[in-house]
Amino acid sequence: MATAASGRFPDFFIIGSAKAGSTALWQALRRHPEIFMPALKEPNFFAYKGHPLDFRCPGAVEVAGTWITDEAVYKRLFADCPNGSRAGEGSAGYLASASAPGELAAAVPDARLVTILRHPVDRAFSHWLFYRQSGRESLADFEAAIAAAPDRLSAGWRPGWDYLHFGCYGTQLDRWLQCFDRRQLLVLFYEDWKSHPQQVLRQVCDHIGVGYDGDIPVTSENTTSYPRWPAIVRWMSADTPVRRLAHRLMSARFRDAITNSTRIVNATAKPQLAPAARVRLLQYYAKETDLVEAITGRELSAWRR
Repeated sequence: MATAASGRFPDFFIIGSAKAGSTALWQALRRHPEIFMPALKEPNFFAYKGHPLDFRCPGAVEVAGTWITDEAVYKRLFADCPNGSRAGEGSAGYLASASAPGELAAAVPDARLVTILRHPVDRAFSHWLFYRQSGRESLADFEAAIAAAPDRLSAGWRPGWDYLHFGCYGTQLDRWLQCFDRRQLLVLFYEDWKSHPQQVLRQVCDHIGVGYDGDIPVTSENTTSYPRWPAIVRWMSADTPVRRLAHRLMSARFRDAITNSTRIVNATAKPQLAPAARVRLLQYYAKETDLVEAITGRELSAWRR
């Protein structure tokens, strides 16, 4: 029996972090028989509740069409959750959002929260590579893209281009723990998720209050390649009459097949992060890593190299 047509808030949330395996976790949990998660990932409601999505950056039209700022619209995402099931959603930007902890705590004070943390330098570099792959990032130099963030944000770009900010986990976890009890927040680590996914899934199922039968498929999602010809990616990602016509005439499966085939043909070797740049970023994140260790009790010497 479904819930009322007016909808409801979810019971649990995957709050981050970006480029740390949260999409693969979201997909795995969607396959669980006791869990309801809507097809829309990244509604970002609690980060942008009541705010206009008037960004002036690549992909702004796409964001305006998928992110949700209206409470009634958001709650309708979960209207079909069967009685007895746990409803959840995943928005990887929540962890880094200044407003999401308070907004979510006010709406769902007993929420169960899950986040995955990845080596912050590796995460930032992967984030930039992903934006290069998708055509959102025009700067072919990672450090130049980092330096461009303040001007871009001032010009109305969304926070996704602030690559370093998303790895400031210590500050972000502390902000969430000002609004939620520590027992409500499950902090996972990317290395564990990659090497022992079923063990991690058992932890997640226990945390959100559903059973675990040991047989939930886990697939790779949002894997990052690097484009040989970025202009092709930008052209395919742009809001053009050709793209709008393709959306009307082609099924999503057929569009995805074309996109994936083009990505494979257009892929080339990924650039590597320069050692000197890595050292600078390790220093940038050092205090954040100290704070993550204090909050989680996890020894993170691997994050210091």
